[in-house]
Amino acid sequence: MIRVRLGPVLLVVGAVVAVIGTFLELYVLKFSFPGASEVHSMSSWEYLQPASGPPQEAYPPRFGLPISAAAVAAVVGVVLLLRGREAGRLLAVGGVAGMAAGVWSAAEAYLSMGSGVQAQEPGMDFGPTAEAGGGLTVMIAGVVVAVVGLVFTLRRKRAAEPAATEGAVVIHQFDDSDEMDTPPYGVPMQENA
Repeated sequence: MIRVRLGPVLLVVGAVVAVIGTFLELYVLKFSFPGASEVHSMSSWEYLQPASGPPQEAYPPRFGLPISAAAVAAVVGVVLLLRGREAGRLLAVGGVAGMAAGVWSAAEAYLSMGSGVQAQEPGMDFGPTAEAGGGLTVMIAGVVVAVVGLVFTLRRKRAAEPAATEGAVVIHQFDDSDEMDTPPYGVPMQENA
Protein backbone atom coordinates (compact mmCIF):
# COMPACT_ATOMS: atom_id res chain seq x y z
CA MET A 1 0.00 0.00 0.00
CA ILE A 2 2.88 2.35 0.71
CA ARG A 3 4.17 1.86 -2.85
CA VAL A 4 0.89 3.09 -4.28
CA ARG A 5 1.19 6.34 -2.32
CA LEU A 6 4.96 6.69 -2.67
CA GLY A 7 5.06 6.12 -6.45
CA PRO A 8 3.42 9.37 -7.61
CA VAL A 9 5.41 11.38 -5.07
CA LEU A 10 8.70 9.88 -6.27
CA LEU A 11 7.79 10.48 -9.90
CA VAL A 12 6.97 14.15 -9.31
CA VAL A 13 10.10 14.67 -7.17
CA GLY A 14 12.25 13.00 -9.84
CA ALA A 15 10.77 15.21 -12.56
CA VAL A 16 11.38 18.37 -10.52
CA VAL A 17 14.95 17.32 -9.71
CA ALA A 18 15.67 16.62 -13.39
CA VAL A 19 14.36 20.06 -14.38
CA ILE A 20 16.46 21.71 -11.64
CA GLY A 21 19.48 19.83 -13.00
CA THR A 22 19.00 21.47 -16.40
CA PHE A 23 19.78 24.87 -14.87
CA LEU A 24 22.99 23.69 -13.21
CA GLU A 25 26.38 23.34 -14.86
CA LEU A 26 26.22 20.49 -17.37
CA TYR A 27 29.89 20.16 -18.24
CA VAL A 28 33.09 22.17 -18.17
CA LEU A 29 35.89 22.42 -20.73
CA LYS A 30 39.22 23.67 -19.42
CA PHE A 31 41.89 24.78 -21.86
CA SER A 32 45.45 25.20 -20.61
CA PHE A 33 47.82 27.26 -22.71
CA PRO A 34 51.39 28.15 -21.87
CA GLY A 35 50.96 30.96 -19.36
CA ALA A 36 47.16 31.10 -19.50
CA SER A 37 44.01 29.04 -19.14
CA GLU A 38 40.42 29.38 -20.24
CA VAL A 39 37.25 27.75 -18.91
CA HIS A 40 34.08 27.09 -20.92
CA SER A 41 31.03 25.82 -19.07
CA MET A 42 27.42 25.39 -20.06
CA SER A 43 24.06 24.41 -18.66
CA SER A 44 21.37 22.59 -20.61
CA TRP A 45 20.04 25.99 -21.70
CA GLU A 46 22.99 28.30 -22.39
CA TYR A 47 26.70 28.91 -22.16
CA LEU A 48 27.73 30.10 -18.71
CA GLN A 49 31.40 30.95 -19.29
CA PRO A 50 33.29 32.69 -20.76
CA ALA A 51 31.51 36.01 -20.41
CA SER A 52 32.40 36.87 -24.02
CA GLY A 53 30.08 34.08 -25.17
CA PRO A 54 30.58 30.78 -26.94
CA PRO A 55 32.97 30.19 -29.81
CA GLN A 56 31.54 31.33 -33.15
CA GLU A 57 31.09 27.87 -34.60
CA ALA A 58 29.56 26.41 -31.41
CA TYR A 59 25.91 25.41 -31.27
CA PRO A 60 23.94 26.29 -28.14
CA PRO A 61 23.08 23.41 -25.84
CA ARG A 62 19.52 22.21 -26.41
CA PHE A 63 18.82 19.72 -23.66
CA GLY A 64 16.76 21.88 -21.30
CA LEU A 65 13.56 22.19 -23.31
CA PRO A 66 12.96 18.49 -24.12
CA ILE A 67 13.78 17.40 -20.57
CA SER A 68 11.46 20.05 -19.10
CA ALA A 69 8.63 19.25 -21.54
CA ALA A 70 8.93 15.53 -20.78
CA ALA A 71 8.90 16.24 -17.04
CA VAL A 72 5.68 18.25 -17.42
CA ALA A 73 4.14 15.40 -19.43
CA ALA A 74 5.10 12.89 -16.72
CA VAL A 75 3.58 15.03 -13.96
CA VAL A 76 0.35 15.56 -15.95
CA GLY A 77 0.23 11.80 -16.55
CA VAL A 78 0.49 11.10 -12.82
CA VAL A 79 -2.26 13.61 -12.06
CA LEU A 80 -4.51 11.92 -14.63
CA LEU A 81 -3.71 8.51 -13.19
CA LEU A 82 -4.57 9.68 -9.69
CA ARG A 83 -7.92 10.88 -11.01
CA GLY A 84 -8.60 7.42 -12.41
CA ARG A 85 -7.97 8.08 -16.09
CA GLU A 86 -6.05 5.40 -17.94
CA ALA A 87 -4.74 7.91 -20.50
CA GLY A 88 -2.42 9.13 -17.76
CA ARG A 89 -0.58 5.82 -17.83
CA LEU A 90 0.68 6.38 -21.37
CA LEU A 91 1.46 10.04 -20.70
CA ALA A 92 3.45 9.21 -17.55
CA VAL A 93 5.45 6.50 -19.32
CA GLY A 94 6.11 8.77 -22.30
CA GLY A 95 7.17 11.63 -20.06
CA VAL A 96 9.63 9.56 -18.06
CA ALA A 97 10.97 8.00 -21.27
CA GLY A 98 11.40 11.48 -22.75
CA MET A 99 13.29 12.65 -19.66
CA ALA A 100 15.53 9.60 -19.84
CA ALA A 101 16.19 10.20 -23.55
CA GLY A 102 17.06 13.86 -22.95
CA VAL A 103 19.45 13.04 -20.12
CA TRP A 104 20.95 10.23 -22.19
CA SER A 105 21.59 12.70 -25.02
CA ALA A 106 23.26 15.16 -22.64
CA ALA A 107 25.46 12.38 -21.23
CA GLU A 108 26.38 11.20 -24.73
CA ALA A 109 27.31 14.76 -25.72
CA TYR A 110 29.59 14.96 -22.69
CA LEU A 111 31.16 11.57 -23.42
CA SER A 112 31.78 12.39 -27.08
CA MET A 113 33.24 15.76 -26.11
CA GLY A 114 35.49 14.08 -23.57
CA SER A 115 36.74 11.52 -26.09
CA GLY A 116 37.43 14.33 -28.58
CA VAL A 117 39.45 16.20 -25.98
CA GLN A 118 41.50 13.11 -25.14
CA ALA A 119 42.26 12.52 -28.84
CA GLN A 120 44.72 15.44 -28.89
CA GLU A 121 48.26 14.60 -29.86
CA PRO A 122 50.72 14.03 -27.05
CA GLY A 123 53.45 16.60 -26.63
CA MET A 124 51.25 19.58 -27.44
CA ASP A 125 51.38 22.63 -25.19
CA PHE A 126 47.60 22.85 -25.51
CA GLY A 127 46.00 20.77 -22.73
CA PRO A 128 42.18 20.54 -22.83
CA THR A 129 40.21 18.61 -20.22
CA ALA A 130 36.49 17.91 -19.94
CA GLU A 131 34.64 17.45 -16.65
CA ALA A 132 31.02 16.62 -15.93
CA GLY A 133 29.22 19.31 -14.00
CA GLY A 134 26.79 18.87 -11.15
CA GLY A 135 23.81 19.36 -13.45
CA LEU A 136 24.45 16.11 -15.30
CA THR A 137 24.63 14.17 -12.04
CA VAL A 138 21.47 15.83 -10.72
CA MET A 139 19.59 15.07 -13.96
CA ILE A 140 20.65 11.41 -13.88
CA ALA A 141 19.55 11.12 -10.24
CA GLY A 142 16.22 12.77 -11.07
CA VAL A 143 15.53 10.33 -13.89
CA VAL A 144 16.40 7.33 -11.70
CA VAL A 145 14.00 8.56 -8.99
CA ALA A 146 11.30 9.20 -11.62
CA VAL A 147 11.70 5.68 -13.05
CA VAL A 148 11.37 4.14 -9.58
CA GLY A 149 8.28 6.29 -8.98
CA LEU A 150 6.84 5.21 -12.33
CA VAL A 151 7.34 1.54 -11.52
CA PHE A 152 5.62 1.99 -8.16
CA THR A 153 2.80 4.01 -9.75
CA LEU A 154 2.10 1.56 -12.56
CA ARG A 155 2.26 -1.52 -10.41
CA ARG A 156 -1.02 -3.32 -10.83
CA LYS A 157 -3.17 -4.05 -7.84
CA ARG A 158 -3.53 -7.70 -7.05
CA ALA A 159 -6.78 -9.13 -8.28
CA ALA A 160 -9.09 -10.32 -5.56
CA GLU A 161 -9.16 -14.06 -5.44
CA PRO A 162 -12.62 -15.57 -5.94
CA ALA A 163 -14.25 -16.80 -2.76
CA ALA A 164 -14.00 -20.52 -2.36
CA THR A 165 -17.36 -22.22 -2.69
CA GLU A 166 -18.11 -24.88 -0.21
CA GLY A 167 -20.37 -27.73 -1.10
CA ALA A 168 -22.27 -28.30 -4.32
CA VAL A 169 -23.17 -25.74 -6.96
CA VAL A 170 -26.63 -24.24 -6.39
CA ILE A 171 -28.91 -23.56 -9.36
CA HIS A 172 -31.71 -21.11 -8.75
CA GLN A 173 -35.01 -21.89 -10.48
CA PHE A 174 -38.39 -20.24 -10.36
CA ASP A 175 -41.46 -22.17 -9.31
CA ASP A 176 -43.67 -20.18 -11.69
CA SER A 177 -44.76 -22.22 -14.71
CA ASP A 178 -44.27 -19.30 -17.15
CA GLU A 179 -40.56 -19.43 -16.64
CA MET A 180 -40.48 -23.16 -17.27
CA ASP A 181 -41.50 -22.59 -20.90
CA THR A 182 -38.41 -20.49 -21.59
CA PRO A 183 -35.53 -22.64 -22.78
CA PRO A 184 -31.89 -22.02 -21.82
CA TYR A 185 -30.32 -18.76 -23.02
CA GLY A 186 -33.64 -16.95 -22.63
CA VAL A 187 -35.01 -17.47 -26.14
CA PRO A 188 -38.69 -18.52 -26.10
CA MET A 189 -39.66 -21.12 -28.70
CA GLN A 190 -43.06 -21.55 -30.32
CA GLU A 191 -44.67 -24.91 -30.07
CA ASN A 192 -46.33 -26.38 -33.15
CA ALA A 193 -49.63 -27.95 -32.32
